[in-house]
Amino acid sequence: MWQGGSTPPSLPMKFNKEEKEILINAVKHSIESYEVVKVDFAHNEAICNRANEKITDLEKIIEKINKL
Repeated sequence: MWQGGSTPPSLPMKFNKEEKEILINAVKHSIESYEVVKVDFAHNEAICNRANEKITDLEKIIEKINKL
């Protein structure tokens, strides 16, 4: 399983609309979790910065899914 980083994993080239929606919703849920981390650790800049990096990575994944 992918543990984050700057390069998301490769995805199969074909998904139907329902599969794309499921994937996007799962990624959005992960983004929401990182938003909670940012609120809970607002006093810790390093944690907030890392959460922002993860959110950016996840947003890139959504972009890739939408292009499939």
